[in-house]
This record gives sequence, C-alpha cells and structure tokens, in this order.
Amino acid sequence: MTEPRSHFYDSQRLKLHYVEWGTPGGRPLILLHGGRDHARSWDWVAQALGEGYHIVAPELRGHGDSDWAIGSSYPMADSIYDLRRLFAHLGWKSAPIVAHSLGGVITMHFTGAFPELVERLVVIEGWRFSTRSDFLGKGPAVEARIRKWTEKIDTISARQARRYPTLDVAVARMQEANPRLTHEKAEHLTVHGIKENSDGTYSWKYDNHIRTIAPYRFDATETERLWSLIACPTLLISGSEGIAAGTDDVLKSVPRAKSVTLDGAGHWPHHDQLDAFVSLVREFLDER
Repeated sequence: MTEPRSHFYDSQRLKLHYVEWGTPGGRPLILLHGGRDHARSWDWVAQALGEGYHIVAPELRGHGDSDWAIGSSYPMADSIYDLRRLFAHLGWKSAPIVAHSLGGVITMHFTGAFPELVERLVVIEGWRFSTRSDFLGKGPAVEARIRKWTEKIDTISARQARRYPTLDVAVARMQEANPRLTHEKAEHLTVHGIKENSDGTYSWKYDNHIRTIAPYRFDATETERLWSLIACPTLLISGSEGIAAGTDDVLKSVPRAKSVTLDGAGHWPHHDQLDAFVSLVREFLDER
C-alpha cells in the first residue's frame, strides 16, 4: 500500500494533521473520519479509487496526530471552522467530501453553511433520526445538559486513558469494536491509531475529552435549516447492521439527497464492504 504524505496546518492555535495521496492538480477529494478514528482509516479507499485524485484526509482536533484542544468539550462549531481553514490552507475553491459518522455530522452542517465549497457530499452513517418527531425533538432542557456535561468532565478527568500491555491486546480491542475486520486491517488501524507510553504500554491517540459533549449545540430547527441549505448532490450510505436508523426524514430535509444501504455492513461500510462502497462512491462522483 502506498504511504500517504503527512502535513500540518494551523487552526485556532492548534496544529492539525492531514495526509494526502495523489498529485496536486488531480481531482480534489476530502475524506473525513469519524469519532475516535484517524485519517489512515481511509487508506484502502484511497488506494481503491486509484490515480487521478488528489485526496486529502484531515484528522479532527483531538484525534490522531492533531493537537488536543485543552480545556475544550470539542463543540461542533470548532470542527466546522477547522474544515473551513483546511480549504483555505489547500487553496481549494471547492471539492467533494466523503465523511463518516461524526465527520458526516460535521460535514453536513459545514455544507449547509458553506454550500459553495462542497461539490458533492457522501455521508456514511452520519445521522441517527428514525422519525420526524425524533429529528425535531427538543431533547433535555439546558440545565439538564449542563449538569450531565459537568458530571462527564469530572468522570473523564478522574481517570487515565486505558493502557494496553501489548499491541496485540489493542488489536484485539479494535476487532471487538468491529468484528468484520480482518486481523490485517485491525492491526493497520491500531498501529496508526495508537501511541506507546513511557512504561511500554499503549493508549489510543484520541483525547478522552472528545466524549464530553458540549452542552451548547445546534438545535433541531437550526440543524434542519442547515441541511435544507445543502445545495450539492448528496449520497447517504448506511450499513444494514449499522446505527443509522433510517433516512426518510433526512431525505426530506436535504434537497438533493438519495440513500443506499449496503448489506453485510455495520457502522463502517467502507471497511466491511470496500469494493461495493468504492463502486458506489466512484459512480456518484462521476455523475454529471
């Protein structure tokens, strides 16, 4: 497998990491990973898409080799800004984006705010609304969200990141999270998603504080408005055994959206059904 090139860019005083495949001047494409993941999760997709693309895979703040945001609960607005800074850093006027899970949620909001920057959008398992009442539900009151948030910070701050005695034990945990992974894929994802501690143990690179969801957020009405402003063709991909409960209400809210469910796939269709996934994405990107 061809190794990507590694780079950094600045955003809000953080050094954020990204990798790139291909040659500048090729078709631009951004691949954005999900929560507690990293950019090298896209290696097989980038390889399978082949030549002709200039692919950039950023790592969200607090993930992979990007800086941790100290004293932050990682609100979505900051990641939206980071993505805008990436476009400016690359000098790209627009590009298609393929995004997974948390990356998909961020990118849908980003595309609604900056529709001129996104040519086509592929979102993998990046929504969780099964009914319109769920989508428009107000959720917990603000005081309940604040209390839950402070309790979560206390819990996270009081514990160390989990330490694995050997790399093999960490690989086993990776396979436990996605049993469909081959040992080879699980090892690759683990090697690029883990760091060695001073005592010889291993811990995941991501900041545990990404789990402390900020109590201030875009509410359902604002989310629906942002989704309604997505101007580009949008493909929603779910796994038949994933967490995306349904697409009907998402399709109603995103003007040019269509959906596909991949059989035999869980939350990571791009790992579980690589060939079918790449075929779908390539066909979608080539549509005129």
